Amino acid sequence: MGGELMLPNHGLGFLLNVGREFSDVAQVVAVMVIMVIIGMMADRLVFARVEKRIHTRFGLS
Repeated sequence: MGGELMLPNHGLGFLLNVGREFSDVAQVVAVMVIMVIIGMMADRLVFARVEKRIHTRFGLS
């Protein structure tokens, strides 16, 4: 989100909006798929590690 604010004419949000304005369904779907992939990667690479550390620290696993 910070990157979207720093680069107002670039980024996934910008591409999503451009696709919406020009009724380019393929672009909108492609950007949405990329957003899902980035979200899944962040979940597995960052949040899963944090969750594992919390479980280990508090004896939950």
